[in-house]
Parts: sequence; C-alpha cells; structure tokens
Amino acid sequence: MIGKGAWGSAIASLLGRNEHEVAFLQRDDKTWPNEDPGEMVFLAIPCQNLRQRLESLPDPKLPVVSLIKGIEIDRFLRVTEIIRSVWSNAAVATISGPSFASEVIENAPTAAVVASDDEALAIRIQDAVHQKLFRLYRSTDLVGVELGGALKNVYALAGGMCSGLGIGENGMAALMTRSLAEMSRIA
Repeated sequence: MIGKGAWGSAIASLLGRNEHEVAFLQRDDKTWPNEDPGEMVFLAIPCQNLRQRLESLPDPKLPVVSLIKGIEIDRFLRVTEIIRSVWSNAAVATISGPSFASEVIENAPTAAVVASDDEALAIRIQDAVHQKLFRLYRSTDLVGVELGGALKNVYALAGGMCSGLGIGENGMAALMTRSLAEMSRIA
C-alpha cells in the first residue's frame, strides 16, 4: 500500500480482515519492502503527487489498484493513465464509490465498485476486498468509474457550499440536475 491516509488505511483494514498481509510503503522509501512488492500494489496518495512517487520506485511488474480520485492537472490524465505512462505494462484497476473511510473502518455498510479492463483482475480484487458489509461491485468501464469518482467530488463540494449558503431545496435540486447533465456530457 502506497499511502497511509484515511482511504489507504480503510482498504488496508478490509484486506487485513480478509487475512491478507498489508505492507505500507513509507513516503521516503525508494524500493519495495525486502525487495518484494507482494501480489498487488494499492495506491492511495493525492493524484497530483502520483507521477513523481511512481517515478521514484522501480516498476513492480504487478497489478496496480488505484484508490485515487482525480485528474492530473498538467496533462489532464486519469489516474490509471498516469500509472500506465510510468509503469507501461501495468495491469490496472480502480476502486471508487460513495463512501467515507471512517465508516469503512467502523465496518458500516458500504458499496463501491472495482473497475478494470481486465475482468480477471477485477474479480481478484473483489475477492480480496469484498466483505459482508463492504459490497464491491465489478465494472469494465474504467473510464466512466474514474471520471465519475473525480466529478462527484466536485459536485459534492458544490452541494456543501449551497447548503452552507442556505439556498434551499430548489437551488440544491437545480445544482444536482445541472451536475448530472454536465457529467453525462463529459461521459
């Protein structure tokens, strides 16, 4: 696991509950623990730091699972595109969904999706993470899941601002309607 923030820790706790051993790579590490990166690499760091972090590490030649939402500002690339541009042969997947890390750690009911253009990889990840109270659905729409994850965060912030401004239910409904229209156009 690269990234020991809230979301990386939440997914690590799920993996641990399913009896998988999780090793965290520290920020200043330039190699894999014991020179062995394990079976999969999970990424849970800010999108804008990703390229630099990956470039500082040797290619693990393993499947890479992104827990990151966002789009690279300078190149306008999705997270899995960044991964493939640095580790060119990586099989990639992403986990995304409407969830809070703190509730995942507390074992609150949660649903998310794992997306990959490699369905066998998506099944492997689903088997590793899925639990009774953490339902992980599969998708082959990697682009849609990545864009949806990045965009919904923007709309959620806008919704919080509207709520804070007290614009009312009509204003919030207008924001949601326009947000969905914009998301549809982008998709």
